[in-house]
Amino acid sequence: MYGERAGIIILLLAVAGAVEIARKRLYLLFLILLMWLAHVLVYLITFYRHTYFLLPYFVILVFASVSLNFILYHMNTKRLYCWTVLLLILTALGMTSSRPNVFSASLIFLIVLWVIKIIVSQYQDREAIKPVAIILALGTLFLLKSDYPLPKFRTLSITPDERAVLFMKEHLDPSSVVFAEAPGPIWEARMHFKPLDFNLRRLNEEEIFQFIMSLNGKAIYVNNALKYFELGIVINIENLIGRGLDIGYESEGKDVQVLLVREEFYEKPTCSMQCHAKNKSTGYTK
Repeated sequence: MYGERAGIIILLLAVAGAVEIARKRLYLLFLILLMWLAHVLVYLITFYRHTYFLLPYFVILVFASVSLNFILYHMNTKRLYCWTVLLLILTALGMTSSRPNVFSASLIFLIVLWVIKIIVSQYQDREAIKPVAIILALGTLFLLKSDYPLPKFRTLSITPDERAVLFMKEHLDPSSVVFAEAPGPIWEARMHFKPLDFNLRRLNEEEIFQFIMSLNGKAIYVNNALKYFELGIVINIENLIGRGLDIGYESEGKDVQVLLVREEFYEKPTCSMQCHAKNKSTGYTK
């Protein structure tokens, strides 16, 4: 209800503020503030709505303000540096877990704290400037609640070529030989790259297949670049689908394909004569 961006910082400050009040041995004040929150517990056992957690917002903000007060009062001590480390950890967690709210709130509040530190350090009478600093910090928290665009984290498997890379990682053995026009996706999948270059233009489909088998190829990566530069080779390769190759992965617009060599072509022969025998169903030499 306090928003993931503003809420995570406000609640962290509120917890820290409660700890500061307890450390100052202001037990009566601490007890009063906690009891003020207690009426929310009634809704948990009667008629629960998460909006009820907004009712004691003033107590939450009192705790948060107390924490901010201590942070700003001890700007040159380890207290500020502890918050810096905490916010950096939250920023990193927001990035690694693809939580843009956590990332942006932690980073923005960290920047604001250090901006306040720079401003406060310019004044000799820090007590006079401290209320302005607290208002600036709280104002930042309310700005975090606003509806502005979030940063978007890139995740693997969005684009067709990334999905093809994931497919190869999941369905091919590590270091498998994969033929393609360029090595980028193949290296990203931790496979061995072999080029489908212009030297194959003079070969027919059977000869291309035998060439791939001679280098122990396990798959062919077909994309628009290969179709643009080597359309003749792509046509011969597509004629092999269902005969020596199977479609492992294919994007919606067929921009990217991963064609797998059928496993039957890797069966070990039992004698030297079978090494030259042709498969009856395909007509290609094993």
